[in-house]
Amino acid sequence: WAGKGISFEWLYNINTGLTLLFLLPFSFYLKKYEIVNTIFVGVVLVVLGFGMSVLFQNGMYLVLGFTIYTIGELITNPKFTEYFDTISLENEQSTHMGLMFLSNLIGYPIGAILGGYMYGNFGEKATLAKVYLDQNFGQVVELESSVTVLKDNLQLSDQQVTTLLWDYFNPTFAFYPFILIGAISLGGILIYKSLLNRNKYIHK
Repeated sequence: WAGKGISFEWLYNINTGLTLLFLLPFSFYLKKYEIVNTIFVGVVLVVLGFGMSVLFQNGMYLVLGFTIYTIGELITNPKFTEYFDTISLENEQSTHMGLMFLSNLIGYPIGAILGGYMYGNFGEKATLAKVYLDQNFGQVVELESSVTVLKDNLQLSDQQVTTLLWDYFNPTFAFYPFILIGAISLGGILIYKSLLNRNKYIHK
């Protein structure tokens, strides 16, 4: 969707490069801040970066959003594990860490299933081209050839077809549930933070 010339592999190179460059500096720098506050900032960056990546068609926003997302991930992931470790009693650390990984066990499959369904039905370019051909031309074509057939029918370039489908279907809808989950997570962290402030004996 971001246009010609942006390869998925290059986006992951951004993720890998930023991780190698900033993981240790961030870890040292963020030691002086409260862990829950740090996690909150990290999740804000994750939601902001993800939203920027999917809500705009311009490739510049995709790269910028992915960069912000990666920075948020670098902040959040280590601190999340560290927080579970610090709030655990000495003889219950394995239990707490097990619960943390249980959340991953639940979240990853649900995220994969939901993401696959939403993107496959509401965000995949080939799927939307197939639906567009059916609705506007009465043509039923194979998914693999739908974009090519649409280009030939309308005599449009790749970018023009992308813009047409983007404006017609608004594929950003496919990502709204994940932005909502991020917003709910931020609300949950704020509620948790307010509970911590009422109890000075709980580690912050």
